[in-house]
Amino acid sequence: DHQRLWAVRRPGELPPEGELLEAARALAEELGRLRAAAVQEPTAAPAILDPEFTGVLFHEALGHKLEGQRQRDPQQSQIFKDMAGKKVIPDFLSVIDDPTLSEFQGRPLGGYYEYDSEGIPAQRVVLVERGILRSFLMSRWPVKGFSRSNGHGRADVSRHASGRMANLIVEAHGAVPLAELTRRLMALARKAGKPYGFLLIGSSGGENPNYRDSAQTLEVRPRLVYRVDAKTGAKTLMRGVKVVGTPLVFLNRILAAGDDQTAATGFVCGAESGHVPVSQITPSVLVSEVELQRLPEDRARTPILPSPIHEAP
Repeated sequence: DHQRLWAVRRPGELPPEGELLEAARALAEELGRLRAAAVQEPTAAPAILDPEFTGVLFHEALGHKLEGQRQRDPQQSQIFKDMAGKKVIPDFLSVIDDPTLSEFQGRPLGGYYEYDSEGIPAQRVVLVERGILRSFLMSRWPVKGFSRSNGHGRADVSRHASGRMANLIVEAHGAVPLAELTRRLMALARKAGKPYGFLLIGSSGGENPNYRDSAQTLEVRPRLVYRVDAKTGAKTLMRGVKVVGTPLVFLNRILAAGDDQTAATGFVCGAESGHVPVSQITPSVLVSEVELQRLPEDRARTPILPSPIHEAP
């Protein structure tokens, strides 16, 4: 199941036909390589997450948990309730949500707006500053310690607004080149006695329940999975796995971040207030360990004989 998405505000921003055709050819070639790739068995190993995968990870593991109204509902997981001023992620990372940003490196951002769904001007909000939780995504629903909206009340046309993400930005302090992340990945794998680490590229989405009666298990599905040989750095395409974990453990296994901050657009986020367009601007990150589980497969086969019920009279 593979796709390419373009999200634009105006028809004129769509890529020209030649670019779309080239993307279709690349997609077909990629599918061919995946069909020939071996299935990765379940395992745990160090990994580099590319910018798009990192964006979905932070969207699911942190962004939804920082929506203001969730802090006042006892049925929600409330992982970060009463955590303002405390460390929640590694101190070389900061997280901002900025709906006032209309583009990044020439790419239009889906989370841009001037006023939120409740008429409040859009605002840049620092959610996490060097690992310390500073704020929540606020609509007009006040929560303890945060009495006012910060311009993040969002909804589709059929719902009541609530605090939501727009353009989620992860900033890395002390970022390093991707080559250095790869060198550290290989060293981590060798130290752990692993024959390889992983490079996870892109994402077809993720899930993380927010209600307290559900296990807070995070799931993110990578688009491409490469093994990275711990000795040579050679990359081998694999398939058939997803990443699982829990938010606090996963986020605090991040050891370093790259200097390749990139925008990922084309995402639509669904939650209690409906579906809204969002974007992520994030770098690659190195994680000390990720757990890979097998994806479900459809192994149905067509019948050997036709059904007599459907035989022609």
